[in-house]
This record gives sequence, structure tokens and C-alpha cells, in this order.
Amino acid sequence: MGLEFKKVKKSYESGFVLKDISFKIKNGKIFALIGGNGAGKTTIIRLILKIIKIDSGNIELNNKRSYSLKDIGFVLEDEKLFENLTPIKYLHFFIENYKINFKNSKKIINRYLTEFNLYEKKDVLIKNLSKGMKRKLSLIKSIIHNPRLLILDEPFNGIEPKSRKEIKNKLIRYVSKGNIVFITSHILDEIEKLADEFGIIYNGQIKGLYSMNEIKNSLEEFYYQKVQ
Repeated sequence: MGLEFKKVKKSYESGFVLKDISFKIKNGKIFALIGGNGAGKTTIIRLILKIIKIDSGNIELNNKRSYSLKDIGFVLEDEKLFENLTPIKYLHFFIENYKINFKNSKKIINRYLTEFNLYEKKDVLIKNLSKGMKRKLSLIKSIIHNPRLLILDEPFNGIEPKSRKEIKNKLIRYVSKGNIVFITSHILDEIEKLADEFGIIYNGQIKGLYSMNEIKNSLEEFYYQKVQ
């Protein structure tokens, strides 16, 4: 059980972006995909979210190809929020959008805002919040419907240390319930002590899967070989 890519290929007119991608992330794990711009990270996210179609191969979530997007939450790198809404109105909008049948949505929203230290800002316009607060609000939006998979694209880019630590603690609690966190990043230092497993993607191919203890040496070896 988990998220699995099975020989996934994707190409555009300019050529192949993904070439026989195969890997599996088990439930209850934080997985980080490391790669530079253009390596294929964004394409992988779009395929999981069914924004674009696979050319061949399969993606399965808990052994299902036809998984529902309600099973997924996501925070994109440059995600746009509804800046003229308040956090509480923003979250009510997404609960309605997900068509979640909460008995007491107000209570649930207030609980999440409190857990993420945003309750005192619940009636402040989003455009007046700090970048860290906006990121935490995006994260609440992405997990409030209790998805099995959470996708985070460059989650700590530009976030102040305090908010970064809070977010990391929330992610650890989230996967402790058997969920998956899938992180894409080009900066190892941001996530090296967070992820359980790492993948290196380069030129549309997975070059290896590594533990936290292995990743730094593997990256150094990989980039040394690449420049030879």
C-alpha cells in the first residue's frame, strides 16, 4: 500500500520528460524528490494530480489507478491564495469545494487554525499575512479533508525558521497516522532531517532511492559523475 509509479512515461513535442519512472512510497512515510529545474519534478506532480495524462505506465494510490483527487492534498510552490478573503472564510470555501460533510465545520476550522497558530489571524485579510502564515494556511487547506497523500512543492522556500519548524512538526504528526507526504525540492538542506527516503531525479529518470544517511554522499557522487 502506498503511492507507486510503474514504468511511467511522459513526453512533449520537445521530447521525453519522464522515461520509465518506477518507484514506491509506503504509507506513513515522508518522501523527498530532489532535482534541479527541468528535471521532471513538476511533471510528476501534474501526473499525480491528473492535470496531464500519462503516455504509458500507471500511477497507483493504495493499489488503485482510479483514485479520487479527494484522496490528495497539495501545496504548490507559487500557490495563489484568495488574498481578499480571511483565513476562516478561505477554509470554509474549501470545505464546501471538497463537498465534505462535516457535522461542525466551524469547530474543525478553529481547531486547525489554533494548531497552526493562526487563530488570532482568522479575521485578517490573507493579503496582510506573512509568507509563513500564508504557507501554513495553504497546508491547512490541503489536509483539512484528511487526504491519504499530501504533495508539497518546494514547501520551505522563503519561509522563516519558526514557521519552518512548525510545519515540519505538523508533517511528522500527519504521517504518523499512516498518510504519505511527497516533497519536491532542489535544496537538500531544507528537508534532509525530515524525509524518511529520498529520490534523485535527473533528465527525466530516477537515479536512485536513498535513506537520510545515504543521500549526501549519493548526491555528491551523482553530481561528480554528471560533470565528468
